[in-house]
Amino acid sequence: MADLSTNPLSASHHGLRDLNARYSAIEHERTAWGYRLVARNIVARVAPLLERLALAGAVASVAGMAGMWFLPGSSLAVDLVGIKALMGVALGLTAIALFHLSARGLAREVQVDLDREEVRVVWRNRKDHFQLASVVGFDEVSSLYVKRSILPAGIARLGLRYDGGKQTVALVRGGNEEMQLLRQRLHWDIRHDAAQASADVDEGAEVARGAIRHRVVL
Repeated sequence: MADLSTNPLSASHHGLRDLNARYSAIEHERTAWGYRLVARNIVARVAPLLERLALAGAVASVAGMAGMWFLPGSSLAVDLVGIKALMGVALGLTAIALFHLSARGLAREVQVDLDREEVRVVWRNRKDHFQLASVVGFDEVSSLYVKRSILPAGIARLGLRYDGGKQTVALVRGGNEEMQLLRQRLHWDIRHDAAQASADVDEGAEVARGAIRHRVVL
């Protein structure tokens, strides 16, 4: 587990406290096992409402599916059975998808577990239950990158590569400078070697079309 008191890239030095102050969409929350990176943007704020709407839509789909067959006056004519069956399947699939979204949640967060030495991406719902989306061990990650977006200007995405660089996981989005600081912080927490971080950048940095890639871990 990284010792934050000796970390030259720690929040007390220049990192995540400034990140929080200057880019409020990403919050750093300490935990007993490490820390969480939580989005506090407009999507996260309206996620509970959207999850309730998804649940309401799922219930309405189930009611509509049942109503086609059992409401008084529903026709069971042979020429309508096939059409109603297809509509029932469509409504059933819609209900399953909406139930899944409502239960899974729409708020996405990154968990950096310094005890178990792994990075987890999870979905969290309005009841504060979470569902694991992906998990990558510290020793599995081959690189970490910051990719700038063309629009909106000044925004970048922090991600990691693993499985020899064949697979990628998007982590968080924010201001480019903040994503660079966060990349350094994550590198330190995983490698505990600031000197090696500089060496990795010198040996493996590639700047192309606004993307910056580094041979580091996330």
